Amino acid sequence: MDSPAFDLAFEPAYGQAVPVVSGVERVTVNNPGPFTFFGTNSYIVGSSSVAVIDPGPEDEAHYQALMAALAGREVTHIFVSHTHRDHSPLAKRLQAATGAVTVGQGPHRPARPLRDGEINPFAESSDLSFVPDIALSDGQTLSGDGWALSAVLTPGHTANHAAFALAGRDILFSGDHVMAWSTSIVAPPDGSMADYMASLERLIDREDRLLLPGHGGPVTQPATFLRALKAHRLRREQAVLARVQCGRPADCRDGEGDLSRYRSEAAWGGGPFRARPYRGSLGARQDCGGWAAFACRPLPAGAMNMRVGHEDGEMMMRAQADYSYRDDPDVPAFADDRPLIVFDGECVFCSGWVKFALKHDKQQRYRFLAAQTPLGAALYRHYGLHARDYETNILIENGRAFFKSDGSIRMVAGLGFPYSLVKIFRLLPRPAADALYEFIARNRLKIAGRQSCMVPTPQQRSRFIT
Repeated sequence: MDSPAFDLAFEPAYGQAVPVVSGVERVTVNNPGPFTFFGTNSYIVGSSSVAVIDPGPEDEAHYQALMAALAGREVTHIFVSHTHRDHSPLAKRLQAATGAVTVGQGPHRPARPLRDGEINPFAESSDLSFVPDIALSDGQTLSGDGWALSAVLTPGHTANHAAFALAGRDILFSGDHVMAWSTSIVAPPDGSMADYMASLERLIDREDRLLLPGHGGPVTQPATFLRALKAHRLRREQAVLARVQCGRPADCRDGEGDLSRYRSEAAWGGGPFRARPYRGSLGARQDCGGWAAFACRPLPAGAMNMRVGHEDGEMMMRAQADYSYRDDPDVPAFADDRPLIVFDGECVFCSGWVKFALKHDKQQRYRFLAAQTPLGAALYRHYGLHARDYETNILIENGRAFFKSDGSIRMVAGLGFPYSLVKIFRLLPRPAADALYEFIARNRLKIAGRQSCMVPTPQQRSRFIT
């Protein structure tokens, strides 16, 4: 069976109530990103007396757009598909304004407890405050004036995920379980691949003619799409399992465990914004928590702090001590009370990232330093890096330096929600993540070109160390 025919065509029409089908309108939040595509879809179901599905994040512009679309109409119910912070937080404010009851499967909860040493990559993305007035059971139906919605519980993406079937219309509001533009993130402990696949089977057994997802456009041929999605997941699982079993690439037979066909979608990104590590279910679907089964393998003691590749091991160990630069006479003193990002100031690509960080760093956490400055060059030398070939940015936080993929993930996560969701990529094996980082870094000047060293505006100068 062919892979799913993903559909990236979508016009969000921010701030507008867009008719989707008779009796259903869509208002899309202006919160595009790696996990939200062009933004979260809120749906209004009904005419004079309506229900709202997935009110979205706490976003003022979106709240005003919803209230404008709801003007003159009674809101009786607010349905929540699941408790990620791009779907449920606005329910509280919308309820206060309309008096509607809130509806969902239940409060946020993990699919299983955390294991020793495991992190929850979605901890900051979860809305722990939402408790529905009505906790739905599977198949339970709530109705209003001219509409009825039935709960189809679909755990997998989260443990409390629910879809909603519009009675008599063969339309399913599928939340984040099935989307036309991409596969869904299934990351333990909040998510469970075993539950996800069981929920996918449930939808395959249904006869819906249209799926309206939480992000992107509709799935217009559900039967074909769902079966292809299931086959795709199973093929990817078998490929990863075969790759793990055969061991090193040199030990694999031709084509055994070949993951290249899945990289564009599963590991390196299959559409605008998004890169998705594999969350395999492998074997009995133990949901081990990482890219294939690699995350289940114990790391050597201290492996997370290892930095290799420099000739002078003693220097490298000295350089990795917290605040080690303070004891290095070749590194000028600098203010280190806030995280510092050292970047290639002559790289358009790198400077573009800094401009993005300046725009979205609402708490003004970061300071910035061009690698071409004397201090920047001294820090590169201190950490055993090439002082004229800036193929990694450096993040210095609480006296500790982070490089390559680790540093980049921390930099983006430090911007706060929704950018903190990038922590999910810590589930990738470090060598794979660094390999992708290094490829981009080596080709950064080919991708975006070179400029004279970035000069901050007068308003930005206080954020830069020169």
